Amino acid sequence: MKVMFIDDNEESVQDAMDEVSDNIGDVDLWIENFGQGLENIEVKSPNIVVLDVWEGKAEESDPLGLGIMELIWSRNFCPVIIYSADSKIISDIPEYDHPFIEIIAKGVGSDEKVREAVERFIPHVQALQSSQSLVSRAFSHAMRDVAPDAINTFSETGEFVDAVVRGGRRRVAALMDEASPEVEALASWEQYLAPPVSQDIRLGDVLRSSQGDPDDPTAFRVVLTPSCDTVSTALKVESVLVAKCCKIGLALHRCQIGLSERSIKRSNILTQGFYNVYVPFPKLPAKIPAMAADLRDLELIPVGAIGVEGEEFLRVASVDSPFRELISWAYLQVAGRPGLPQRDLDGWIHDIIEAANTPSESEAN
Repeated sequence: MKVMFIDDNEESVQDAMDEVSDNIGDVDLWIENFGQGLENIEVKSPNIVVLDVWEGKAEESDPLGLGIMELIWSRNFCPVIIYSADSKIISDIPEYDHPFIEIIAKGVGSDEKVREAVERFIPHVQALQSSQSLVSRAFSHAMRDVAPDAINTFSETGEFVDAVVRGGRRRVAALMDEASPEVEALASWEQYLAPPVSQDIRLGDVLRSSQGDPDDPTAFRVVLTPSCDTVSTALKVESVLVAKCCKIGLALHRCQIGLSERSIKRSNILTQGFYNVYVPFPKLPAKIPAMAADLRDLELIPVGAIGVEGEEFLRVASVDSPFRELISWAYLQVAGRPGLPQRDLDGWIHDIIEAANTPSESEAN
């Protein structure tokens, strides 16, 4: 594990460095000043950064650590320990209220706090390394497969580069969607993209009333308006159609599905993805409760009332493909079902039973 200290005063962090190196095994630890850190953060790719904020005293200098923090956040994401006598400029930024960031004030006993923070971040580092390995493998395979066709098809350098970038990007995305051989089945919550990736409202987006309880299914809505109508640069609607949500137990009761493992499996509500007018949604811890969308309980919400923060309805998550298409298909079954007149079904049933029990002439002979 690589731990980079970035500070203009090595003496002020030496005790913390010694505490980490003496008590945590298999750690590669070093210190760089602000200029070196800014230049080397991407090249050396540390697993954890212990970052000072100010060059010298806060009241007499610039917050050079802020620029490095922005670089880490956008280009070389990893756990960060803000280790400074004055870190208010960081703690005042809402974006940095994050589980991968810990703020420790320099002072008596702070060296032990740094070591404890590094220890707490070890599982975070392992998770990032596993994910990065998966992405790197997909990237390598994509480049290997795309490059020959690109170089044989395009003679101009610019066209070749563009073809590799475009083809590689699509192939990496496709490879990442392929089931990993190490994983037997997708976890139910893997259908979510949380927070949403797209800046635009998408079909299948899960919304929550900003005033609603995150544990209350009735505070949630699911977008049914097609994504092509909600692109911000070519908006075709003023409001989006949404389905209101309810408790999953209520949906099962209304569908006459018993609350047992056998009953739920036999109903096919999970394997089919919907049942009657209900689409079940799995729990996403701390964000979305187990619930169901009622495709007949609808409302319109103005586009301007929906956002990631500060609006009446918050975009909690998007639903990834092919689950997004499943929602569209389920709604089509409900909204597109033709209305039929009242019929004598009892008489029809009688005819069916009679026909099924009457052997044909060939069978009789």
